[in-house]
Amino acid sequence: MAGQLVTLFAFTVMLFGPPLTAALSHVDRKKLFIAILLIFAASNALAAASDSFVVLALARIIPALALPVFWGTASETAGHLAAR
Repeated sequence: MAGQLVTLFAFTVMLFGPPLTAALSHVDRKKLFIAILLIFAASNALAAASDSFVVLALARIIPALALPVFWGTASETAGHLAAR
C-alpha cells in the first residue's frame, strides 16, 4: 500500500506538473508560495489524521499537484535573487 501511495504521488506530479506550472505562471510569486505552503500544511494534517487508504491517497494527491508548481517557481525565483 505504501508503494501505491508513492506511485500515485509520482504519477500525479508527472501528469499534472507541467500544465499546472504553466497555468499558474502569471500568479504573483509571493502569493503562490504562501498558498502552496498552506496546501502542504493542510494536506499533511489530513494525512496525519486519516484512518483510511482513500483519505490518505487524497492527502497525497493534493501536495503532488502543488509540488512541481512550487519547485518551478522556486527555481525561477532563486535565479532572479542570485547575483551574476
